[in-house]
Amino acid sequence: MSSAPKPFVDFEILIEQRELGGYHLRATCRLWETTVKADFAAESLIADFERVRPHLTEQGRDVRLSLVVDLETFGKRLFATVFGPALQICWGRCLDQAHQAGKGLRLKLLLTDAPALAVLPWEYLYDSMQRQFVGLLPDVAIVRYPETPKHLDAAVVEEPLRILVVMASPADQHRLDLEQERRRIEEAFADLVRTRRVALEVLSHATWPSLRRRLTEPTGQELPCHVLHFIGHGGFDGERQTGVLLFESETGSSELVAGWMLEDVVRRHQSLRVLVLNSCYGAAGSAQDAFSGLAQGLTYHSIQAVVAMQLRISDMAAIEFSRWFYGALATGAPVDAAVAEARGRLRDGFQLEWGMPVLFLRSADGDLFKLEARRPPPPETPASRLWLILAAVLVVVLLGAGALAVWRYERQTAQPAPPAGSAQPTRTAPTSSPECRLPQSIDRLGMRFRRIGPGTFLMGTQLTTLDDIHRYLDEGMVHEVTLSPYCLQATEVTQAQWSAVMGGHNPSHNPGADRPVDSVSWIDANRFIDALDDLAHAKLFRLPTEAEWEFAARAGSQGRYSFGDDPGKLDEYGNCRGHGRQDRWRTLAVASLAPNPWGLFDMYGNVEEWVEDLYNFYSPLAVRDPHNNPSLPLSMSFGDRVLRGGSWDNEAARCRSANRDHAQAAYVNERVGFRLVRILENP
Repeated sequence: MSSAPKPFVDFEILIEQRELGGYHLRATCRLWETTVKADFAAESLIADFERVRPHLTEQGRDVRLSLVVDLETFGKRLFATVFGPALQICWGRCLDQAHQAGKGLRLKLLLTDAPALAVLPWEYLYDSMQRQFVGLLPDVAIVRYPETPKHLDAAVVEEPLRILVVMASPADQHRLDLEQERRRIEEAFADLVRTRRVALEVLSHATWPSLRRRLTEPTGQELPCHVLHFIGHGGFDGERQTGVLLFESETGSSELVAGWMLEDVVRRHQSLRVLVLNSCYGAAGSAQDAFSGLAQGLTYHSIQAVVAMQLRISDMAAIEFSRWFYGALATGAPVDAAVAEARGRLRDGFQLEWGMPVLFLRSADGDLFKLEARRPPPPETPASRLWLILAAVLVVVLLGAGALAVWRYERQTAQPAPPAGSAQPTRTAPTSSPECRLPQSIDRLGMRFRRIGPGTFLMGTQLTTLDDIHRYLDEGMVHEVTLSPYCLQATEVTQAQWSAVMGGHNPSHNPGADRPVDSVSWIDANRFIDALDDLAHAKLFRLPTEAEWEFAARAGSQGRYSFGDDPGKLDEYGNCRGHGRQDRWRTLAVASLAPNPWGLFDMYGNVEEWVEDLYNFYSPLAVRDPHNNPSLPLSMSFGDRVLRGGSWDNEAARCRSANRDHAQAAYVNERVGFRLVRILENP
């Protein structure tokens, strides 16, 4: 942290509706426990807001000056109505003394018993004595409390602070710039992610079932999250008197999720403390029920802090707010101070929208997290130094063995293969090789298989530059592999094929009949194979081995890709991040891009693909038809299975032919799918 966050003291305002009309106010400055009481009427104030409200949808940097003046006039009326002479004096003294003491001031609004006033935009309160909006005063935070604040100790969190970013943009709604907001969030946290103080997890094009599963049924690879950041559309259903969020349905259209549904799911994820709703009207509510709004209900029932938008906000303003808010939060600032910081920064370019974010808080203060650094590694000992020396000797020996394997291979005749990357790629439909015929019960599913091999190749990455060093232990142990012929599925298993075999159930987060099935574990893939074999009345299918997968992906090439080493050409063959159109931030229909020279589609990107093998470090030994990779004596798999090919969310470096990933067999992720091998009867 660059510096200790400034402490805040409270200026608390409780407003209750009187039985005979009007409102009763009790304000307390906690610096010296001075209390001011007053009564006031607000009918004209509510009428003034209804007059200004329709014009508050103007967004961006070019807002009419007359609207800014109108909003300032409303803010002055609000201040004059609520802050009578005695309260203005108390407020001014408390503000001055807080600044003199080097503290910030937290304006706490308790409006539960005054729902008609709770819908007013208090963030535009204008202090005529300070000649400034209260929300823009230095070191002043405006916080709304749905009930009497509760003292909650800050959660002790061992770094990193984990943030789950949930993005949804239904096809029947205004298109949101999800990718730009994602990039801004990643930019704001780049240094913190690199130093492992913050971890980001992104759930793109989220459906309601995918979020519910992530929060209530996390896999062993999915850790508890501390902050949930929603990017998408929202609103307030006046007929049902409830706030809603819009998720994507399986067809890509809108699915409305009411506040009470979200409350139930959020409550069950106990580590979650902050929810940020970058959606319009997330803080809107009813003048009859103080808890009808989405943010209000979530704070009252489920979560410690909610940041939400009270009216419409532009994509750019929401992006800028997120950047400054998370930048402050990551330095250790309390959540209310982080909102105040982001609000002030937003004013520089947005004359109106700086007041749209609203903070609802249950805790008595904004200190919700106490970040603790990870424990340092144990000090080096003579024994550990000896192990390092032995490891260095082992690496030298294995490098020599790898070089020998390359020399032997180059002296042999490799399997002939069509030239890779020399001609312009063409897009064709998947076809089957005659040797890979299927039973009629399976052929109707539309699966196509290509005969691959026999052949010999070098498996792994040859070290050619310093950039390759970090890959050595994982994939740099080059070794010779000889394979018998096999039939590999030309495409990844599609959602239509999965549903036809598994009885209609589709687990995918990126819906589409022709898209690859995703969010399936290695165990799920083998369940699918068992069901497919039952349909065929024979044992015909399995996952490819890791060697079979890499041999097919290379298609005769020893370069990074089947078409050579230039990642600039990846756009033609693979759906990988940073090498596609803007609409590729999810899976594409299989066979949308060009096949490799052996007629295989999507070997790079789209979804990572499960293979049969347990994960281990390679051995330099030459092997034939391995069903588990030859491994080093000291390597351990911990039960992980191997994933290959990279996904739509991976950069080009992770979409190479030799790239390896691994996860537990039960791991489920929207970026993971699989393809099959059809077993040859007489290879």
